[in-house]
Amino acid sequence: MTIAVYARNTKDNFSIYLEQLIALAEIEKFKIVVFKPYLEYLNKDSDKPFTLNTFSNSEELIAKADYVISLGGDGTMLETLEYVRRSGIPVLGVNTGRLGFLATVYKEDFAKAIQLLTKEKFTLDKRELIELDKTTCFNEVNYALNEFTIHKKRIECYD
Repeated sequence: MTIAVYARNTKDNFSIYLEQLIALAEIEKFKIVVFKPYLEYLNKDSDKPFTLNTFSNSEELIAKADYVISLGGDGTMLETLEYVRRSGIPVLGVNTGRLGFLATVYKEDFAKAIQLLTKEKFTLDKRELIELDKTTCFNEVNYALNEFTIHKKRIECYD
């Protein structure tokens, strides 16, 4: 089993989460792969840098991961979907901030949630991924989770 970690480079995404995950990986015998910019962010000022496998794009994540942990909040969870896309890889949202509707695991429950994940003791909350076709306004990210909102406003789209 391989668990991927996606997180933004923010002060709330402490290295303690990765340290806990590494400790659990030794006990539960799973592999870890981490979003490369996040790992570089954590290692930037570290006396003891992490040496873990990384992913940088959707193709690498899909090829390497069985599960994904999204560390952050709802915005980070939506960004995580840019990498997971239509692969069907389950995503566990860990809320490291104040409020989360999509990222529902509290940071205090991180270790327990990982243990349940590795034992496959969870239920999947299925969400719909919606894709918007025939537009160039969103670059490569032309999909959303559960809904799109369309505003009547002039927007300049560039190819």
